[in-house]
Amino acid sequence: MKMEMPDSPNISEALRLGKELGVFGAWPRVLCVCSAAINRSPTLAWVLSHDPYNFNTISAGSHTYKALVPVTQALLDWAQRLVFVSSENYKMVLKFGLTLPQEVYVLNIKDSFSYRDPTLISIIHEQLALAKFKR
Repeated sequence: MKMEMPDSPNISEALRLGKELGVFGAWPRVLCVCSAAINRSPTLAWVLSHDPYNFNTISAGSHTYKALVPVTQALLDWAQRLVFVSSENYKMVLKFGLTLPQEVYVLNIKDSFSYRDPTLISIIHEQLALAKFKR
């Protein structure tokens, strides 16, 4: 099946098209949020996209001035679950007045790790268990 993509898609249009075409599959959609979407939330998204979770994940940043992919309402609309790496990131997104999904988790992970740092991965697993994150 050949898929026609819009000439200049924005996030909202791309997510709408993905939902319409059913390309997201049956896996829960989880948005992972840190400050800039560089180290912590991409690592969290990577962890959640593998066993034992196997979720469909995207990472985003709460600090719009420095985030590679800033949190938007379109991303929040896509997500079935939302995981913040810290209460700071949660509070920042709340200030935007955006509508959050029903399932929200807030972890306690400091911003002192590189991408896929083994210590960060271990802490992510611990924090997900403490937050009673559902598989």
